[in-house]
Amino acid sequence: VRSAALQALSAASHSLRQHPTDLNPLAHTVWASLVRRLGDDDVRVRVQAVVVVTALMEDATDFLSSRFLSTAWPPILLPLSAPSAPSTLSRAHRAAALSLCLSLATSVPPKAHVRDALPICRAVGEACCTLLARPQASPGEHDAAKDVLRR
Repeated sequence: VRSAALQALSAASHSLRQHPTDLNPLAHTVWASLVRRLGDDDVRVRVQAVVVVTALMEDATDFLSSRFLSTAWPPILLPLSAPSAPSTLSRAHRAAALSLCLSLATSVPPKAHVRDALPICRAVGEACCTLLARPQASPGEHDAAKDVLRR
């Protein structure tokens, strides 16, 4: 049920991207619940929550950029920097986080207010550097992190 609700939220975000007067209140209403899902016990729900954060950041960047850095980024960053051995699900979480990093690297700078764009870009760069320093990271994760840094 949680995963289906998150999928619906992602679809709603993309559908409302041209209507910020509708999207921004929706994003505001669901943000606290979405951030809680980033710490869910079920890794699949956490991955889906990262996908929703990605959609919302693509569609409502200016509105969400400050609260993204303060509330959503820390739990998203955790799988990129955790020293534990990777499992299939933690790899899926890292892949979703890297996808978010790529999206942020390509979409945030032109959209976000200057005061928010620099901290977001810095946070993405630091996350990718952290991942590159992890000996457990796969070659594909290294390549994805390098791709984000190139952008």
